Amino acid sequence: MGINKMKKTLIEIQKALKGRALNLSNEKLLQNNIAEAFQDANLDFKKEVKIDENNIVDFMIDTLAIEVKIKSKVSAMNIYRQIERYAKNDKVETILLMTSKTISLPNNINGKPIYILSLGRTQI
Repeated sequence: MGINKMKKTLIEIQKALKGRALNLSNEKLLQNNIAEAFQDANLDFKKEVKIDENNIVDFMIDTLAIEVKIKSKVSAMNIYRQIERYAKNDKVETILLMTSKTISLPNNINGKPIYILSLGRTQI
């Protein structure tokens, strides 16, 4: 996926979620909310994609891996390690972390761009 197409996809994702009621207390219900939003926006996505023997990405849009994390006991370091595993996979070119957690990640991991979408901001 080229950089312009990737940017367009990221904007479409943000638009699809803007103003939607999202369940930020249950990750599985939130993933269902996101899938509904993607369907309504006619985004071509796949849910729970097994990218290798040990890793399943919540969503894929082309080569964009989307991981969903809400406030929980999962540490920022564990999230980083998970994103890092995804970034090592050839099926993944870019990663989007959708989260209600306050987290900071590098702009690139293993040479792959990393984006963060704060789910709290989509609720306005």
